[in-house]
Amino acid sequence: MIAAKTLRQYLQECDEVLNSHDRNRAHELVNRIVAVFDTEIKEIRQGLETYSSVPILIGTMSDYEAPDQIDYIHDVILLRAKLQKELDKVEPITKAETRIKAPKIFISHNSKDKDYVELFVDLLEDIGFTEDQIFCSSVDGYGVPLDENIFDYLKRQFESFDLHVIYILSRNYYQSVASLNEMGAAWIMKTRYTNILLPGFDYSSIVGVIDRDKNSPKLDANNSKELLTELKDSLNVEFNLHPISSVRWEKKRNEFLDSIINLYTKYSINSEKPDSALLPQNGGNALLEGMKLSHEAMILLAYASKDPNGQIKYMQTLGGVSLETGKWDFISDTSNPRKVATWKSALEELVGLHFVDAAGYKSEIFIVTCRGFEVADAVIESNDIDVEQAPDIYLEDR
Repeated sequence: MIAAKTLRQYLQECDEVLNSHDRNRAHELVNRIVAVFDTEIKEIRQGLETYSSVPILIGTMSDYEAPDQIDYIHDVILLRAKLQKELDKVEPITKAETRIKAPKIFISHNSKDKDYVELFVDLLEDIGFTEDQIFCSSVDGYGVPLDENIFDYLKRQFESFDLHVIYILSRNYYQSVASLNEMGAAWIMKTRYTNILLPGFDYSSIVGVIDRDKNSPKLDANNSKELLTELKDSLNVEFNLHPISSVRWEKKRNEFLDSIINLYTKYSINSEKPDSALLPQNGGNALLEGMKLSHEAMILLAYASKDPNGQIKYMQTLGGVSLETGKWDFISDTSNPRKVATWKSALEELVGLHFVDAAGYKSEIFIVTCRGFEVADAVIESNDIDVEQAPDIYLEDR
């Protein structure tokens, strides 16, 4: 009979490999487990891609000749289940210990962001989540059942499930007492969590009990695709989902991000702003008609478009804040908090509309996009802007 201690040791190694997503470690562990338990556990090789009797063909190559095609992570998941089954035989568990909570996604958000959240729930469905694995109060079929008390139901979610909380962070989120209460409850319960930042909301705006330095998907950042893929892979392991193919995942992920940006652009353009949000003249330029972009954002974009690298640099140091493009620093007086807030807001407007894109996760360098150059050209032409002149001359009397 296999010693329980040995089984627990290999179960722990399986968990470490699954958490690391290290394919090389997974390959080595699969081979070692099979070698150790080949004569002890009946059919230990059955179901493993590594030892499949049916070759995976690439041209005329078998799986042994094309190891890159083998999903060793899948093999580790399967082996872990086999080892756990053997441990249950040699070390019967008590009824109390069998009450393992089922994992569940809890999407914490503000109902004003419902349209964004519905898109995210659709993405979760695409990667294999079912209705009973998600709680989301704003989406039909995933919220509080009819005639249930909302607070009692939420309490039971924390008590009955091993929740993975996903915070959909935005300005709206921090204006909601209910959302902040959810954050506090999750913190008290030491619940696992993931931050997702909606367009126009920056890492520096994260406050409260959650970690602003956590490497989290910001849906209008350049690295959003990579971070969403990492999140998908992590959730696959945590919830033991059947993996979606890479081709299908990339298609669904890209469609999701495009829909998020289109939604944010629509909201930004249609948002209510005073008429003074437009430049004094637009020269009848069709590209600028009805565009609700602040005066400062338009000036900043115009100057950035003439920077040799098409860049804006936003830096926060012990010495203060700077917002530079070309030879100009738009925040020359860092002792004026209103001025700092105004130019930071202008930059966020440009990012949200994808007129500029962040070049790194630290959000310090921003690059003017193709669409951004088009709008900048129209602003310069319609308002006769000369970027060789200090930008202050276009901000007088405002």
